[in-house]
Amino acid sequence: MICLTINQFLEINPTELSKMNQEDLEPVVREMAKKANKRLEKLSWLEIPAPAFHSRQVYDKKGENKLRDFTGQWVYNEFTSEGKNLNQLRNEAKYMQMFFKNKTSTVTGANRNTKSMMSRILETPMSKIDLSSLSYDDTKAFWEGYNKAVESNIGILSAKGHTIRDRLDSNSIQTMLYNMYKDSDFRMTSDDLYQAAQKYIDDDYKSRTR
Repeated sequence: MICLTINQFLEINPTELSKMNQEDLEPVVREMAKKANKRLEKLSWLEIPAPAFHSRQVYDKKGENKLRDFTGQWVYNEFTSEGKNLNQLRNEAKYMQMFFKNKTSTVTGANRNTKSMMSRILETPMSKIDLSSLSYDDTKAFWEGYNKAVESNIGILSAKGHTIRDRLDSNSIQTMLYNMYKDSDFRMTSDDLYQAAQKYIDDDYKSRTR
């Protein structure tokens, strides 16, 4: 039986990994998959999926929406050594190393990441962020609207005097959108938020080019 800690597994470099044969590598991948899947199981219950969890999530047939089962748990693909040849085992090992290295692969790290993100947007200390008040659907609509606005205006946002670093990293657009979303009497869609972001960017650009 392989008794390997996560840290010991992470110390296996690509060269060493490439030299391992199937007989040696398979039990390592099997053991590490058990540890990784325990983390995935815990992450699957979080309302806001962690970045480390994204690559394992299952989408609907259209590839548009992430799936949940009847209990509300996110559906995901487990790591496994079953039915894999040597190259596939090596790839699975690499994926698990990336997963373990991601600070959001634990519930503690995932919650800290979400709180940090919301703290920047809300301009509120992390200690005052209540994760139980966050809805995935609302958060998804918020970011879809925001990202669409950024992608549609990349030329303006990267122009002199209106750089992504100067404007977007300051979270001015996110903060404006959140305040509008919070104060709305009805649930705003991603299109509503996109229109709001579009107007904000247009007004800001006009004020800078007068």
